[in-house]
Amino acid sequence: MAGGFWDEEELVGSVPKGREEVQVRRVAKGGRRYLDLRSFYPGANGQLLPGKGIALPTEVAPAVLSLLQQALAAEEADEG
Repeated sequence: MAGGFWDEEELVGSVPKGREEVQVRRVAKGGRRYLDLRSFYPGANGQLLPGKGIALPTEVAPAVLSLLQQALAAEEADEG
């Protein structure tokens, strides 16, 4: 479903973060595809509004995912 800035967008899922939620979306603009990770917060009427986030070109997403997994493993090792 397209709306607003993106030509195409599809919600993959969301994770609660206090009163906010982090959403992961597959999006496209001008023929390029991205993975959009964005924080949404409740507006005055309770509707979720987009906040800060990042739109990663799909070709760099695997490398970023690998780095996130490394960082998470290091955090888990520090806690253990």
